[in-house]
Amino acid sequence: MLIKPTKALTVYQPWASLIAQKLKKNETRSWRTKYRGPLAIHAAIGMPKEAKAFCPEVARIIGVNPYSGSHWYYLEQHSDVMGGFGQILATCNLVDCVQVIDEEPGIFALLENGKYIDGPELLFGDYRPGRYVWILDNIKKLPKPVAVKGKQGLWNWYMDSV
Repeated sequence: MLIKPTKALTVYQPWASLIAQKLKKNETRSWRTKYRGPLAIHAAIGMPKEAKAFCPEVARIIGVNPYSGSHWYYLEQHSDVMGGFGQILATCNLVDCVQVIDEEPGIFALLENGKYIDGPELLFGDYRPGRYVWILDNIKKLPKPVAVKGKQGLWNWYMDSV
């Protein structure tokens, strides 16, 4: 039996978990994609410094208290909410990819389709002009994350293990 691959995207934590929890519905990238359709969200195995520094803000937004100051506490103590590393956490549909044309940092971003981004969604991405917003819809958290080695860019994930 031939299994059709699903496109997948590796996203750093905590952003991958925010997508899985439907708290983040846009993924920002430096590059545009023409791909539209099913997309698996993979949590990267590593976590850059800026992601670790962002964890207290994410913890505040999602109501994780008390916060000990360690990004590991945030991820390990709340794994039922957040998910782990090196795993497919959710599936969704990539419905559009639009460029950011203007930004007032911390207040709003204006997209080429005329829509504005503000509020927590603005905090969850890099909305500098010239970057691209991948608009996600129909996000579904997997009942059990699937351990998979991720890759850069869009890559094929074969869902036979789900």
